Amino acid sequence: MAILAELFYRLGKLDSRHPFIIILIALLFTAFCAIGLAWLDVQTNPQKLWVDPASRSYHEQKYFNDHFGKFYRVNQAVFTSRKNRDSTDVFQKEYLEELWYVQAQMESKVLMYKEKLYTVDDYCYKPVRGKGCFISSPMDYWKMNLTAMLDDPDIKSTAQCINQQEGQQILCSDRNNIPIIRNVTFGGVHCLQGTGGPCQSCKIDARALIITFLLNNQHENVQEGVESWEKDVFEKLISDYNDDSSKLMKIVYYSERSISDELDKEDSQNILYVILSYVFMFAYISIAIGTFPSRLHTRFMVGGSGIMIVICSVVIAIGSTSAFGIPLSMISIEVVPFLILAIGVDNMFIISIGEKKMIELAEKSQQEVTHEEILGQTMREIGPTITAAAFSEFAAFIVGATTGIPALTNFCISAAVAVLADYFLQITAFVAVVELDHRRRLHRRLDCFPCFDIEEAPRDPRRRIIKYVVRKIYEPALFHPVSKISILIGFIAVFILSFASYDDLKLGLTEQVSVIKNGDLYDYFNTYNDFLEVGSIAYVVFKNVDYQNTKNLQILDKISDALSQMSETVQPPVYSWVKSLQSFVNDTQPECNNTEIPYYDFKTQVRRFLEVSISSVCCKKYGICGEQFDTDIIFDEDGNIVTSRFRFQHKALTTQKGYINALRDTRHAVDNLAKEMVPMMNSKADLKAYSLSSSVPWESSTTALHNDKRLAFSYSLFYVYYEQYSNIRGQAIQNMLLAFGAVLLAIELLTNLYAGLIVTLMVGCTTWGLIGFCYVWNKLAGGYGVEVNAISVVNLVMCCGLAVEFCVHIMTSFLKQTGNREERARKALIDMGSTVMTGIVSTKLIGVIVLGLAPSEVFRLYFFRMYMGIIVLGFFHGLALQPILLSYIGPSSEVKDDKPKRHDRMLETITRNN
Repeated sequence: MAILAELFYRLGKLDSRHPFIIILIALLFTAFCAIGLAWLDVQTNPQKLWVDPASRSYHEQKYFNDHFGKFYRVNQAVFTSRKNRDSTDVFQKEYLEELWYVQAQMESKVLMYKEKLYTVDDYCYKPVRGKGCFISSPMDYWKMNLTAMLDDPDIKSTAQCINQQEGQQILCSDRNNIPIIRNVTFGGVHCLQGTGGPCQSCKIDARALIITFLLNNQHENVQEGVESWEKDVFEKLISDYNDDSSKLMKIVYYSERSISDELDKEDSQNILYVILSYVFMFAYISIAIGTFPSRLHTRFMVGGSGIMIVICSVVIAIGSTSAFGIPLSMISIEVVPFLILAIGVDNMFIISIGEKKMIELAEKSQQEVTHEEILGQTMREIGPTITAAAFSEFAAFIVGATTGIPALTNFCISAAVAVLADYFLQITAFVAVVELDHRRRLHRRLDCFPCFDIEEAPRDPRRRIIKYVVRKIYEPALFHPVSKISILIGFIAVFILSFASYDDLKLGLTEQVSVIKNGDLYDYFNTYNDFLEVGSIAYVVFKNVDYQNTKNLQILDKISDALSQMSETVQPPVYSWVKSLQSFVNDTQPECNNTEIPYYDFKTQVRRFLEVSISSVCCKKYGICGEQFDTDIIFDEDGNIVTSRFRFQHKALTTQKGYINALRDTRHAVDNLAKEMVPMMNSKADLKAYSLSSSVPWESSTTALHNDKRLAFSYSLFYVYYEQYSNIRGQAIQNMLLAFGAVLLAIELLTNLYAGLIVTLMVGCTTWGLIGFCYVWNKLAGGYGVEVNAISVVNLVMCCGLAVEFCVHIMTSFLKQTGNREERARKALIDMGSTVMTGIVSTKLIGVIVLGLAPSEVFRLYFFRMYMGIIVLGFFHGLALQPILLSYIGPSSEVKDDKPKRHDRMLETITRNN
């Protein structure tokens, strides 16, 4: 500690002696790092932000994409009544006619892209060879024929799909002869009374009509063209329709590009409030750090330089990380400056106030003391404290970077670099600016305009309002016996509340929270929750399975049955090509041309089965439609089945819990049943690998087959986003514990183990208390609340860093005081309490209040609400609980009572060195 103090003493004198050189070096280094901004990559792809590349779902998705191609792009338009959405039956001819005109324009609109003409036919997904686009619509019942629909005497009977003469259910199909699924084309469906029967569908009315376009997502070189169609055709036609007030319906929509576009819009809205937050904090800093409105002793130049140092720190962080190819999210770009400003402001106040204290001591010595010596002594005094805080924060963020979620990892890396850059710039460039500001005041020059002289040089009035409040009001009140008991009770209550509410905070990130309120996606998600009755398509994927093995066939049937019985999350049926193939092989029918099929080998049977057209008599009469499974089976060059899949559909999932349960339940069912499946043995090596993998427990075995022990897995597009919630609570606790360990190590190295334990305890209680704080605010405020997700985990990691600022300065001051524990705790609170209140609490409070006005629900919940919790809890633990604990169990003083008092020692040192 003494060596470190001596180094800071020499550094302070160096900064004072060569301020311009120091500032020039800082600017040149910043400019050098700024070169990295040329490689800045702002990531807006949700999957690249929130999906762990090491997760199981990520690798399963990669396997799926490599063999079956990427999931198609979904574009969905939902039509509801413009006048009375909740009660109007839109399954009427006049509504269908309007829908037809919109759909017809979408299908026929020609788009000019890169000097070529395109229509949706060039981009759409075509599931059947030789057929057209898959476009799901209520007009499918009439093959998109407007005249047929208008001439239909009873459109509701047509949608029943009943043979009116025989009274039997028939298969309704679209223009491609693909069966129509009623819940995909209608929403908010109600059966009309007295229609339908035990084996028949009923006549319906519907609150919503739904058109769904599926577009190809296979080739990167056409993605821009697809996105252009989505924006310039799909979204444009919907916008034009909604702008026409004479229309009967309103359209809400979702396109594949909607999320990225919405994030861009949201960021552009939020950036104004972020900038306002910075402006207000800058104004406060500039006023509070000097004496306002004195023309000489205002320190706007110092405050402005501090802001520039924050900007330079952010530039260094973003430039250097970009140069190393680390992409950033808008969270990093918006939050890191706020974080560094909050940390840097504290250091600015500590350095400035420390300099003022040394000047006062020098004046008491009644000797001429150089400002170089004053800055040297200032840095000797406060340098170790700043170092302890900075390296604790740095260590906390480095620990946070170990998580697998890219957005969190990249944020923590950029924050750690920014903290380190800000630390070094503060102890060099900012101290140099303080020296230049002293020279300005010494030569009676106007603040910000040092070329102008001031005729009168008023004496610095040194108003210390906050310090006066701390000394005369706060400190006596805090150490009153009643206050001590109340604070200890409050601490216990917060701690217990956080434990009790930990499992009650919901998992996930509600869709409406993540988008602009009352925007297009916001309206779509609300309509989806209210009316839509079918969810995401899902698959069970099989890898190298022996489909001729009797045991495997039984397991395949059990998997289909198990999924079909999941009434809360799965919409039956499960489309199994194996069952359909067995019918084709075992139930010979002349119309199916399969009378001799049982005598063929398995490869031929499968090939012949896939040739059965969906428009054939075999398909329509017997339900054997092999062609629909053509894309579900992948062969190798020898005709062996490499991989295949069963299709099913989730129900409309309207809550985050529903999505999480859907992933958990389907994965659990498939994993448990697939354990006993037997792989295809194409060689002796395969047989040996299977024997080895079967000799150890399933979960711990390592199979040589495809480098994966699982022969089957369930997959849907949303799985990659929701797998993180299977262990996010444990991951959050792990990150917090590692951050606490990093803080303990940093504080212990710079002070002592006992002091490190107390500071770490305060940091831990602040971070843990944030959980209870959010739970209580959620209950009191109602509506959407803070949930456990990657953003809140980022904030918990950031809380570990910021909480150090509230605690460490009081601790280091306590170690330098003399007297008994209570006397030292009181002195430390008076000495550093006002600085922490002025530099940390007040600055953060001003900035956070502005964020509470942002239009984004994400900002109001995860930045305003959680940051306010950090401020309140940081103040409580750092400036209330910690002094009380120190008064009872604080560590021993680094100064012996028989030595001169602290200020006397400083005075003696200044005089001697001078």
